[in-house]
Amino acid sequence: MGHHSEDNFRSFEWTPSRQQTFDETVQRLLDELYNLIQQVFQDGEFDNDQYAYYDDSTK
Repeated sequence: MGHHSEDNFRSFEWTPSRQQTFDETVQRLLDELYNLIQQVFQDGEFDNDQYAYYDDSTK
């Protein structure tokens, strides 16, 4: 099954419209990821205790 999908991927053509769709999808995913990270930091889930733990491990 893996071999079959490899063949499909090799014959896949990057037409301009496919390239644009791909770019838009990646951009949207990056935006979602960025928003998620912002949300986590704003919610204060990363508190000082976690950073203190990492600091201790470097001693």
